[in-house]
Amino acid sequence: MKPYPNRAWSEGMLLALDFDGVVVDGLDECLLVAWNVFHGRAIDDFNRDALHAIPEEFRNKFRLLRSYVRHDGHFIVPFHDDGTAPVDSGSFSERYAAMPSDFRNEFRQAFMAYREAARQLHPEFWAQLHTLLIDIEGLFSLGHEVKIVSGKDAQSISAILCQHGLHLADSDIFGRMTDKREVLTHLKDEANRKGQNMTFVDDNIENVIEAAQLELGINALWANWGYRSPDHQAMASSYAVTEVTADSLFDFLKTSG
Repeated sequence: MKPYPNRAWSEGMLLALDFDGVVVDGLDECLLVAWNVFHGRAIDDFNRDALHAIPEEFRNKFRLLRSYVRHDGHFIVPFHDDGTAPVDSGSFSERYAAMPSDFRNEFRQAFMAYREAARQLHPEFWAQLHTLLIDIEGLFSLGHEVKIVSGKDAQSISAILCQHGLHLADSDIFGRMTDKREVLTHLKDEANRKGQNMTFVDDNIENVIEAAQLELGINALWANWGYRSPDHQAMASSYAVTEVTADSLFDFLKTSG
């Protein structure tokens, strides 16, 4: 394992990254956990056969709606979408909010518990369901201070990084975020104290827009390789969001401090 250097930062920037959709593609893991939780399946059903048995129609719907998911509780929405009404960020949020809060909370707690059990009891298969989207080792080597700000739980994030020989301190991972603005504000204050610039990268357009609207001087970038939908492109244009490819992000990070 390669520990990420823990030193007093006087150079480089503070780089805050989303995780699912920026660092890894964990769509199949989210799909299988959500499917098994919703249908009350045992942890032994966390396997490749069960994943392949999920109906293709539902897989396609889940993949489409994944673009609007901002935390793990949102994975309940595809089970209550009949596919007849248009979906955009606003309608997705409305559908989630319309569900009884105790129902939403019960699903979210069950989702978190099932994911934890799957990671502990089937670690090899669980790990295989997360594919790297960027050269994370190369990114870590650029000399910037990296933080993870994600809707995914911190334990899963740490486990995935460790599988690739990397380690972040627990204090550098902010997991299970339902709203990232408070954490981003805290991190920007931290960056200011250290004399650093701050960049935030997310594939969810709403998170990027909200970061920019904090008006704190956070350089908010929209990752074009993650989960997205057609209406997000229109939102990006309306809010003059800066879109980056993986290559252009690396080029920017190599020349920035």
